[in-house]
Order: sequence, then C-alpha cells, then structure tokens
Amino acid sequence: MPGGGLGERAWVLNAQVFHGYRHTDPDAHLSGLASGAEADGPGVGLMTAADVRAYG
Repeated sequence: MPGGGLGERAWVLNAQVFHGYRHTDPDAHLSGLASGAEADGPGVGLMTAADVRAYG
C-alpha cells in the first residue's frame, strides 16, 4: 500500500537501480520486487544506485 507515516512494518527492501532510473511508477516497481521476494504485509522500500550485492 503506497503512503507513508509511522507504523509497524514487516520487511525492508533495499533495491539497486541504475543511474538515471526513470520508472514511471516506483510504488508499483517496489511492490513487484517485494512480491518476488515473498515479502508479506506492510513494508518499506528503498532504492539506490549503489551496489548492494554484498549486503543483506
């Protein structure tokens, strides 16, 4: 569910995107990534152009 504010969250997703990221709906993009990772419930999605492969 898009939005914000304070509340309990079940997961945090840190996604690597390319420099010049131009996705027109980042909420939908992050929701799709979360679904692919089998993350259920409300969560937080972060996007960065930094290399995140070495972190979990």
